[in-house]
Amino acid sequence: MEGFELHYEIEGEGPALVLIHPRGMDSRVWDTQVTTFCEHYKVISYDRQFCGKTKRNEGGQHAAGASSLEDLKRIFESRINSPPSSSYNELKSLLDWLGIEKCHLLGLEEGGQVALEFAVVYPEITDKLLLVNTRFPVLSDFEDPGSREKLWSGIQRGIEKAQGFGEAIQKLVHEGDPEPLVESKLADPLYSKATPQTRQRLRTILSENALSVLEDFEPQSHRLALLTEDRLKEIDTPTLLILSDGERDPLARALDDRLEELITTLRTVVIPDASPMANMDRPEEFNRMVLEFLGIPRDI
Repeated sequence: MEGFELHYEIEGEGPALVLIHPRGMDSRVWDTQVTTFCEHYKVISYDRQFCGKTKRNEGGQHAAGASSLEDLKRIFESRINSPPSSSYNELKSLLDWLGIEKCHLLGLEEGGQVALEFAVVYPEITDKLLLVNTRFPVLSDFEDPGSREKLWSGIQRGIEKAQGFGEAIQKLVHEGDPEPLVESKLADPLYSKATPQTRQRLRTILSENALSVLEDFEPQSHRLALLTEDRLKEIDTPTLLILSDGERDPLARALDDRLEELITTLRTVVIPDASPMANMDRPEEFNRMVLEFLGIPRDI
């Protein structure tokens, strides 16, 4: 991709299965999937721009070079007015480079939003679509009073989360200390069911990708413009939405239901006793669900 030297890894042979990690992490979140999936598929995992081992060019404005919150504000404002997000085109460039003409997409949390964008723009390339704890509001979701009330509850929760976020960002920018930012994420009630192993692994991955949270800033307005209600209704790709049964506010539950209404080919399954990183908390159950959806018998 222009401006980046994209890091990717390929394991196995067969139909292509692409794994998309969420913002602020890297492809290591899929370690317990790659070793299983590669027995049946050509598994492609990659580090998105600013994440993991993917290298950026030396030009342009990068949040890692910001010396103050004012610098960050200036950089973010410039990106809000920039061309639309290129996350799905980043993936398209990788697939073109590898000569992949058809693939399954598996996206984790915000990585699932990238998968949705790709499926909308490149339906001819998308075979099956798997979304893990992925939700995305379309503008029409908030037209009636009941929906607006749920939206406000979600905003309130976001404000509560953000109260300690500013201090954590200052620690990261001024002192290069990612720990407050990492711990604020793991303290979220959503992660109350994360296993000790998941927490330990996430601390490493999140700490090493902390600056990417600042770099990989894609205004949601860009995705709202692309993932409209009409565009989501056009998706006819077989789609699986995998949800954890951890704490979800009313807005999140409403968005889960709304996604199922818009994508008529979507079905939902729930993994019990899991955090948003269900693939890390309960890898055997997660892997079985994915393989069954893709057509691999249960006993394999």
